[in-house]
Amino acid sequence: MDVEFQKYNMLRSPSWRWERVLELTEGDRPRRVSFRRDDHYVREAKQFHVDYTRMDPSERHGLFLDNPGLYYAYELKMQEDEYIECALQARLLAGQTYQEIADAVGALPSAIEWYEALFFNVADRVGDKTKYRDWVIRQVIGPAAMRGIADREFDVTAKLFAYFAGVEAMEVVTHYFKDFKRPSSPEDMGRFLDDVMAHNVRRRSAMVSATFDVNKFNVMQLFEIHTKLSELEITKQGMAGPVGDFERSVSVLLGEVEERWCVGSEAKEMWKDNPLGQFQGLPTELRAEEAMMVAAGKHDPELLQEVSQLRLPPPRRTTNEDAK
Repeated sequence: MDVEFQKYNMLRSPSWRWERVLELTEGDRPRRVSFRRDDHYVREAKQFHVDYTRMDPSERHGLFLDNPGLYYAYELKMQEDEYIECALQARLLAGQTYQEIADAVGALPSAIEWYEALFFNVADRVGDKTKYRDWVIRQVIGPAAMRGIADREFDVTAKLFAYFAGVEAMEVVTHYFKDFKRPSSPEDMGRFLDDVMAHNVRRRSAMVSATFDVNKFNVMQLFEIHTKLSELEITKQGMAGPVGDFERSVSVLLGEVEERWCVGSEAKEMWKDNPLGQFQGLPTELRAEEAMMVAAGKHDPELLQEVSQLRLPPPRRTTNEDAK
């Protein structure tokens, strides 16, 4: 399909031009381009792809001299450098210019232009955030998530934060470090490390909250945290002192931990209405999956009896030979 059709195509793939190039070059005899349907990006990329695949690696330098931007964009895609591609795509979603992205990743602006045109054509649909939002979610962010959150968490979160919050937010989740104030003395190191820790806790929390899976094993804990944060939102205006939102949030969550960390009669009182309470004080602990099943009320009724019957082996005297 031609450029005019793709301009308002609701199902447009970000790599529609490259898909057209592959369509033209499949088989032993490449097809001819259409000067009515195919724009100059497709026409040049088609001939480049044919020449590149037919040439010996030692002969490809001439292709670079003819079009350095296309050469760099093509090689980046073929080498599948996940980090650079994710960062480049996120910056395009954030609306940065070709020059700004080139400065960030160390490339020619023309290479960014060719990469966007062939492999990630979104520039015409991210400038106005009131338009094309559903297309971006469905055709760009959705496929990134469907490829697997666990393996591509960086990719998904970078795209989410870039598109919805801009390049500053995107750089927070993609960079382990930021421009912290450097420590000027050994005594200043504590402040520096505190800043690094706070940054990375916020960063990882933001990434996890945007991608983690809610299931029957963690939904109750999620409700509890939501309730605590809602209470915090209501009361934070009345809290005295120069305390930031991050410190308040950590304080509330630590308070939740403290409420559950008790011993003796307090522990018995806390556990009496909890399904896990009947397994406290036994010679052995439940496995993680068993504890989740008990908390969800899905465990085998005979589990308590089985665990209660387990005993530690009796002590025995050892010798130096046994230790060896």
